[in-house]
Amino acid sequence: MKKLLFFFLFPFVAIAQSNGVMDDYYNSITDWNISSAALKTELNTLISNNHVNLPYTSSNEDTWDALQISDLKPSTNDVYLIYGFDEILTDGVPKNDYTRSKTLMQSGSNDIGYWNREHMFPKSLATPALTTSNSSGGPSGNDLHNLRACDFQMNATRNNNVYGDGSGDSVLNSGVFFPGDGTGTGGDDYRGDVARAIMYMYIRYPSEINPNDVASSSNSYHDDMPDIFLEWNKLDAPSDIEKLRNNTFESKQGNRNPFIDNPYLAHLIWGGPTPAVTDWWNLAAPRITFNSASSVNETNGDVSTDISVTMSSYSAPVTIGISVDGSSTAENGDYTLNTSSLTFNSNGSQNISVTVKNDDDNHNETIILNVSLDVGSATLVNSQHTISISDDEKQLIITEIADPNGSGSSGKRFVEIFNSSDRSVDLSDYKIKRWVGGGSSTGETTLSGTLASNEYYIVANNSSTFLSVYGFTPDQVTSNVVSANGDDSYGIILVSDSSVVDLYGDVSVDGDGDYADGSGTSWEFEDGRAERKASSTIPSSSWVSGDWNVENDTGGGGSTYNPQTAPDDYDPGYWIGATDVDTWTGRSSASWATAGNWSSGATPASGDKVFVRDATNDPDISTDISITDLTVKANGVLDIEATGSLALSGNFSNSGTVTMNSNSDEFSAIKVDGLTSGNITYNRFVNIAATNEWDLIGSPVDGLSISSFVSTNTSGTATLATNGSAYAVGYYDNSVDTWTNYTTGTVGDAGNFDIGKGYQMGTVSGGTQILAFTGTISSSDESQSVINNNAANSGSGRRWNLVANPYPSYINANDDADNTNNFLTSNASKIDTNFFAIYGWDADGSGYTARGHDYNSNSAVYFAPGQAFFIASDDTSGENITFTEAMQTVSPASGDDFISGDPIEPTEIFLRLYNYDEFIEDAHIKFQDNMTLGLDPGYDLGDYFQGSAISSRLVENDEGINFAHQQLPVDAMENAVIPLIINQSAGQEFRVNLHTVTIPDPNVYLEDVEMGTFTNLYEGDFVLTPTSDLEGAGRFFIHMSADTMSNEEVSTSMLNAYKEVNANYITLEGLATQSNTINATLYTVLGRKVLGTTLNNNMNTQTISTVGMAAGIYVIELESGRDRLTKKFIIH
Repeated sequence: MKKLLFFFLFPFVAIAQSNGVMDDYYNSITDWNISSAALKTELNTLISNNHVNLPYTSSNEDTWDALQISDLKPSTNDVYLIYGFDEILTDGVPKNDYTRSKTLMQSGSNDIGYWNREHMFPKSLATPALTTSNSSGGPSGNDLHNLRACDFQMNATRNNNVYGDGSGDSVLNSGVFFPGDGTGTGGDDYRGDVARAIMYMYIRYPSEINPNDVASSSNSYHDDMPDIFLEWNKLDAPSDIEKLRNNTFESKQGNRNPFIDNPYLAHLIWGGPTPAVTDWWNLAAPRITFNSASSVNETNGDVSTDISVTMSSYSAPVTIGISVDGSSTAENGDYTLNTSSLTFNSNGSQNISVTVKNDDDNHNETIILNVSLDVGSATLVNSQHTISISDDEKQLIITEIADPNGSGSSGKRFVEIFNSSDRSVDLSDYKIKRWVGGGSSTGETTLSGTLASNEYYIVANNSSTFLSVYGFTPDQVTSNVVSANGDDSYGIILVSDSSVVDLYGDVSVDGDGDYADGSGTSWEFEDGRAERKASSTIPSSSWVSGDWNVENDTGGGGSTYNPQTAPDDYDPGYWIGATDVDTWTGRSSASWATAGNWSSGATPASGDKVFVRDATNDPDISTDISITDLTVKANGVLDIEATGSLALSGNFSNSGTVTMNSNSDEFSAIKVDGLTSGNITYNRFVNIAATNEWDLIGSPVDGLSISSFVSTNTSGTATLATNGSAYAVGYYDNSVDTWTNYTTGTVGDAGNFDIGKGYQMGTVSGGTQILAFTGTISSSDESQSVINNNAANSGSGRRWNLVANPYPSYINANDDADNTNNFLTSNASKIDTNFFAIYGWDADGSGYTARGHDYNSNSAVYFAPGQAFFIASDDTSGENITFTEAMQTVSPASGDDFISGDPIEPTEIFLRLYNYDEFIEDAHIKFQDNMTLGLDPGYDLGDYFQGSAISSRLVENDEGINFAHQQLPVDAMENAVIPLIINQSAGQEFRVNLHTVTIPDPNVYLEDVEMGTFTNLYEGDFVLTPTSDLEGAGRFFIHMSADTMSNEEVSTSMLNAYKEVNANYITLEGLATQSNTINATLYTVLGRKVLGTTLNNNMNTQTISTVGMAAGIYVIELESGRDRLTKKFIIH
């Protein structure tokens, strides 16, 4: 389809349309400066025409379905709830919630926690009352513009109470309901939403709706419209959800709410507060308007089309200039722009004229025209105009006809048809016909199915013979039609009138009344073939000898003597006129990379469109493959081995079977940049369900029900582990820090896997360790809600959220994988900076490993398809992390589920703690440029459990977070003392081992302040059996230089103090290490004492409140008989 796009440039005219230009919907109203009554009538006519309501409730599309689209919160599966204000969805009070899962629709009489449909103008207050109907085209009660998603209980409170003014959250006071203005607990400002819905209902149903019946308000501006609605319309401008609703409802019920498109229309009709609400369309200024779309059909001759351009509110001459934009898809010779400028000297209309010429292809095309305001001042209402030009040329051509030489040749015959256009064809409109040479008989048959652009359709004589000779199955078999011995003619004809669309051979009648015999003519292809030349791309209803290369066993009539033998001399599924389209034959083997397995005789390359059909040998991909489009036809099969990948710059379509495979350290991948259709099956390696050896997995496909997944993987030779009635697949709830597995009793109601969400899974011991996931490939960005519940449920909640790669491809995890399009960078604002990493479960039972931007010293990290991992949310209200298509990749370095690239040798120390000889946990400390002694998000990675056996603390700005990985500046090796955290039980011998050291001076000293010892870990392990439980900071320190051990200015006090950023208290540690009471004194930075207290040593950790203290820098001093600590921190 050709489209002419007009792009208008207005370099010096300010348009009062910050929320959008006038929609074409309003072009029928040419004069807005008319009376209030006349404008109401015009708008009523406009919004009533073509308006058809959806059924209220129906098994077909209904108002529920529409609201699930129109009221949807972006990048989520939640709908906004009108009047809601509470964004904490886990407080047990669903009535006040701001959002709700779109699937939680009320069906019962007491469905607390569900949502239903609020009529903003209550049904009972209309005259007569609004009614609903479950039929299409239902009454006014079905009108979507009056419906909003609303919590079930909130809607009951709203009931049919009138609206009144107020402030803060939504509330009902003495029968008057205030919808909320967003200034209270939270939520949106709903005042304008309500006002504009009431205005719409009044204009659309003037005989039923009276706005005064639904408001507690005076009417000082206009008798017909309460003041509060006119004031709310100004105070609360249309929100994004109102605009989404308006666009959605235009497509669903055929009309728009004018007051959302321009709130100023209310002022034109009813007046209102001054200054007036902003006029988004600048209706009083000079205006140039035109439709944004029109269409024209290209014929065998030139066709002219005119675009009417209208000037209104004229004040001075205005000239617009028109030129052709270089992005037009139509070639320069396909059209003529007849109008280069228009000048307006008064109100009125003129035309932009374009002539569309008949071209030599059968493609629909687009032309883009840029228009600039060259002289004068006016508002250009639209920014572009689109003309859709439909080419009338037919789309099907015959590209190859085969009559192979040798025995059994009749079963090897075929005719190849090709769709050379840019759009799909309904084949049931066409027949293939054969005219028998030298006789009056013919044969014809109707084609079937749909043929996509640049796709082949093979009509063969015999299916089994074709398969055995050419390697794949044809689309259609007809021995009656495809039976030419080389002297017959073929054509594609229309079913409707038998007119010829494309013709091979001369079917003119000879003197005896019989069809001409092709023997000895230019179209004779006996024991040979006819192939259309690459230059002939559109059908011809008459025989054109010059469009064909013909080979046969005679060479008569200008043909070539060269008998052809099947299969080597034929290439069904390939044509020289479309060299970027190829078909799998599998004639040699199952290897995708073998040239002899393709119709073209060459392996597909980047830019090619590939078709896989039902073949004798199905293709296997075992390496990295890049092409444009892949279409797997019915009964076609494609396997992507664990070592293989497929990158598609275009589209993926599967009507057959596509299977992807993996093993313990290799994962196949597919990445689709365009559209996807059809299922794939991903055979995903998953660890066995033994103690500490489960896997964290998410579905790498979309639309897979958990019950179907369980059924598939427990049937036959089961691979999904079970334990009684429980299946080894479950989810994590961070509000109570619990795992719940699905059971035989719950799996039926589990719904689909939530794409982007992680689950725990395990396979049976001794099996393949493969779980099959069958569903569609996601071709869009995906999101998953996360929340920090660390303080919820009396301390049982957690900050950790289990999410997963939603794609059957790898994704970039950190900036070494991709500097911009990586998970951590894209979600930087959503992850707690102390834990700015992804935390993966090590299936060997050693716990969670953090991977940040510098996981292994400049090493790229990738997530395998379906890999799940934990992240720490920083938001107690909840937010969404995103996975974007741009993060996807198909061929990272080899490795396990979390794939790491080749690391650069790091400068680090790597400490391990053992109980006797049993390894327990480790801690990393690394040194590199551009790091600080404080927090470096993505490089300093908090310990997942915060109670691990060994970790470290920040050297500066310590907030009590234990770090599994800490990065420090290079000079810290000379002058920093690093607090070391060791958590061990009394009486348990442990040792700290220097597992790896790559610093210039390998001497690393562990200081035990209580024992007064320094142990050089390079020479031997530090060994201790504590007499009391060890926890917190203050006793152990790491020195990288002997200088820091003798420097009296370096503090290694066993006392420690820190303040978390948002805490209203200071935490003191190490108190139990002191033999005396501890004096704590707090000073301002200027030395003024603001607090003094004495602390007992019977508790190791205590806090001091900072409530009521002014923001600023403070100094705390802790002193006991044997120890002293001075430290700065900030109170916010």
